Amino acid sequence: MTIWQGRNVKFAYAKGLQYFAPMGTKNKLSKRQYALFVAVLIIYTFFDNSYDSILNYPDTLLFGSGVAIFISIMLYKIKTFINDIWRDGAIVKVFAIFLRCLTAVIFSWFLTGILLIPLNYYIIHTAKYSAAYTMDLKINGLGTRKRTRKIFYEFNGSGRTVYANAKTIDWISKNYNDYRLRVTIRKASLGTLVIENWEIVKKT
Repeated sequence: MTIWQGRNVKFAYAKGLQYFAPMGTKNKLSKRQYALFVAVLIIYTFFDNSYDSILNYPDTLLFGSGVAIFISIMLYKIKTFINDIWRDGAIVKVFAIFLRCLTAVIFSWFLTGILLIPLNYYIIHTAKYSAAYTMDLKINGLGTRKRTRKIFYEFNGSGRTVYANAKTIDWISKNYNDYRLRVTIRKASLGTLVIENWEIVKKT
């Protein structure tokens, strides 16, 4: 990459982001923006944790909300964005558009999850009023890294995950095909099922 190309890429980077959140000096995040970013990540974990406990999740609602938010973000100050890059070179245009799309995807991902947190906990709440029953589900794989210790399992033909501790992962890691994930579930609203608890059992 030439010096000229490098400068254009850096310039495109700034243009691709400037319409979403004002950057601090030298395009670095301010302390306030950094704190907001951390807060969003923390809040999003509530969606992530609650989503993992809900089976038959209304993915149409999840996908539709995500698309609507993505389109809204893309249309935000779109005229100003187009006018600003209209006379720029091809490299600047391509990178600016790419970064705008990438930023919109990331923003919509987190915003969709955060907006659906109340729905998730409402679904979990409604499950308390139905009878509990158990199911043995096939284990498809394991996540063994420290930050991603998960059990990958199958429910109605789709892959799902639950977080597990190191002891559980080590116990079944040699041959997880000999085990099943036994979940205790309850029926909830919107045709969903909520996992109340789970355990690993020997395959029979």
